[in-house]
Amino acid sequence: MIPHCPHCDEPVEAGGVLIPHASDGPTLEPRHWHWECAMRVIIGGLNHLRGTCQCCGGSDPPDPPWMSPREAARAAVTEYQARRR
Repeated sequence: MIPHCPHCDEPVEAGGVLIPHASDGPTLEPRHWHWECAMRVIIGGLNHLRGTCQCCGGSDPPDPPWMSPREAARAAVTEYQARRR
């Protein structure tokens, strides 16, 4: 069975990352994430990076609503990388 990413709910076939998840029990359960989706959780959405989201004083949602969660994660990572160059 191919695992699904907790962020975008799409299959993680190859190149993903395993991140421990604390469930209700005493043990950590590893979950498969797409690399971009895991980064999106850390760096924030595209509109957040651009400073136009609600937490930055703007009115936009963190991610553009016309993008799927995976597309938005990829766009956020691309924006983040461009700003770091």
